[in-house]
Amino acid sequence: MHAVRAPASAAHKPELLRAVADRILPTSVDSYRPEGDWKQHVTALALRLREVFGPP
Repeated sequence: MHAVRAPASAAHKPELLRAVADRILPTSVDSYRPEGDWKQHVTALALRLREVFGPP
């Protein structure tokens, strides 16, 4: 089990966001194959991100 830590300071937030992105982005784009126009690409990626990182 992971230890509970104090909230990140403002100086560490960019590092925290990078770490989160490094973990969820590869999962979100795994097996992604763009089809259609750019709006459909953005929508498809947003839905995949929501599926991986969104609410249960």
